[in-house]
Amino acid sequence: MVEEDAILRYMLTLPGPGTTLLVRTDFNDDDAWDRVRDEAQPEHRPESYYASVELVSDPQWAEATWEALKSAAPVDDAGPRVLFIADSITFASPEHPVLVVDLDPQ
Repeated sequence: MVEEDAILRYMLTLPGPGTTLLVRTDFNDDDAWDRVRDEAQPEHRPESYYASVELVSDPQWAEATWEALKSAAPVDDAGPRVLFIADSITFASPEHPVLVVDLDPQ
């Protein structure tokens, strides 16, 4: 049953296309997610550049691998070329590094 649940979870799709996503895959520390979320979407300041990302914090993606997320990401010619993942490493490090996945099909 657990294996079937995992297969069904990975058959789901992420939001998009045309949206750059930051997907949360670790749900052990909500405070750490709040910090990462705030860092990913700072207040707009005209003198600085910031990325526009859609945050995905859905437990259906808990512990999902980058390969599963890449497969679930809708891709089109006008869409984003990368997917950002906030995983256990993101939350364990004070620098909050995110995994960047190339979505280019080639």
